[in-house]
Amino acid sequence: MNKQQFLAAIEKKLEGMQDEDLRSSLDYYEEMLNDRIDDGMTEEEAVKDMGSVDEITAQILEDQPLALVIRDNIKEKIKPSRSLRAWEIVLIVLGSPLWISLLAAGFAIAVALAAAALSLYVVMWVLVGVLWICVAALGLGAVTGIGWSIAGLFIGRPMQSLLTVGCGLVCGGAAILMFYGALLATKGLAKGTAAVWKALFGSRNK
Repeated sequence: MNKQQFLAAIEKKLEGMQDEDLRSSLDYYEEMLNDRIDDGMTEEEAVKDMGSVDEITAQILEDQPLALVIRDNIKEKIKPSRSLRAWEIVLIVLGSPLWISLLAAGFAIAVALAAAALSLYVVMWVLVGVLWICVAALGLGAVTGIGWSIAGLFIGRPMQSLLTVGCGLVCGGAAILMFYGALLATKGLAKGTAAVWKALFGSRNK
């Protein structure tokens, strides 16, 4: 490897470094090579005496302040591959009514879907609440029916007592069945809510 190849290899390894710092480092090592050549070494011998390219570039980076290295790397990564041409800028400007309208429509659709999902969620909880209200109403009907049947026996109305106790038992049975249905619906909706919440926000909390 001759002097120019050696310096080119260092420059390639240090891509992304500020031009001023890179040029200063290259000038420094070129001067060291020239000193060795002036002392009678060939270019290949001088390059070999300098050490490997990896060792030299590692030393250069080590001597650089950390903030500058980070800044140079970030600037290199976010630097656009090329600037926009005039006709591309014109097309973007002329097409702005179209793509702005599409963005607005997409945003409106997303908001509408979110609102619909929220409305459906609220309706499901309302239905669960209605089930629990029905359970309470049937339970109250069972207690009332049995109570009136006992009262009917004391006032001498056995037929009315039989009717009310039958109604009370029917309400009680319906209340028990509906209780289990409401309980299952509540648990299922609660589990579904937890699953959706975990899917949306669980990964962010980790």
